Amino acid sequence: MSKPLNDSSSMNISLGTLIQAITGISSLVWIYANLSNSIMSIENRLTTIEKDVNDNYEWRDNWENSGILPLDVSQNEKIAYLEKEIERLRNAKRD
Repeated sequence: MSKPLNDSSSMNISLGTLIQAITGISSLVWIYANLSNSIMSIENRLTTIEKDVNDNYEWRDNWENSGILPLDVSQNEKIAYLEKEIERLRNAKRD
């Protein structure tokens, strides 16, 4: 029969076994750190992709609703202003 464990219990481990155990534990910690880093990287990419998809959905929704994007409206107003200004300058030159 074996003795019960108590404060005076001891255990003998060879140096090779101890080195193997430390190497194994170190390997597991390294693998865990790499997996954790990979998962975090994937989550960051997923967040970026989700933002891009939402931005694309919003752009598509705006395009389908009015046929003209808000930036196009602003650009068209500027073009119309410039056309009127050119016409005014041409008329001023003729007079």
